[in-house]
Amino acid sequence: MNQNIMNLKNIIIITLFTFGVISAFGQAPSYQKFELELQLGYAQSSKLDLVNNAFLMGAEVRYNLMDDLSIGIESQASLFPNVLVEEASDLHVVSSGLLSLDRYIINDPQHKWVYGVALGEYNSRRKTWKEGGVDETSDQVRSFGVAFRLAYELKHMRFKAQYNYLTEDAAPNHLSLSIGYVIGGRYKGE
Repeated sequence: MNQNIMNLKNIIIITLFTFGVISAFGQAPSYQKFELELQLGYAQSSKLDLVNNAFLMGAEVRYNLMDDLSIGIESQASLFPNVLVEEASDLHVVSSGLLSLDRYIINDPQHKWVYGVALGEYNSRRKTWKEGGVDETSDQVRSFGVAFRLAYELKHMRFKAQYNYLTEDAAPNHLSLSIGYVIGGRYKGE
């Protein structure tokens, strides 16, 4: 037990030291350090039983390590609504919390091409409303997932395509297309 605690402490110390060194020597000299992206979009899944179109909303905070590299924390929710037979309605919600790493291919102050990967946890839950007041809620399914992303950033707007691959069979893999407004992270010369 004590050995596990010591190993965990060492991992935490090494991780903090690594981020400290990266922060000290890897500052983005041409761009502001932090940026916030507010997202709205569309998601589609081929894995759900009855519904495959969704409304997406989310936010991501990014830290620019260098001019062509950023790390971030992203939170998204996809709402898959559906009208079922026998006068019932259904809502499938998939939410995620992800750690992301993005690399900028073309790094011009006016526009950027971006590719990246994100890892994290996805939560999936389904709620069904039936006529007569009988409601059913499915159990929450937690799944580890990987997201592959490609984006184009034009000034303060980011257009992003992201494929979310989830490891649990009960949770839906889905493709999301979003438009985001980026606050901060701008070129210092602007």
